Amino acid sequence: RLRRGDVLVAVDDLLIPTPEGGRHLAHLEPGVPAALWIRRDGRELRLEITPVSGCGPHGLSVRREEDR
Repeated sequence: RLRRGDVLVAVDDLLIPTPEGGRHLAHLEPGVPAALWIRRDGRELRLEITPVSGCGPHGLSVRREEDR
């Protein structure tokens, strides 16, 4: 799970600072799992997320586990 202070490094093996990575992150599909690479406490970790429909700019939301 994502935590406060986590730094997003890549999504589906595309680096976030690249145009391709940014576009991919912006266009994740609700219900389709995605792999996130994050930096936490000096270590890189891989997490799997499944975006959900929401009311954000592209219709995706981030929800806390306790909100489900």
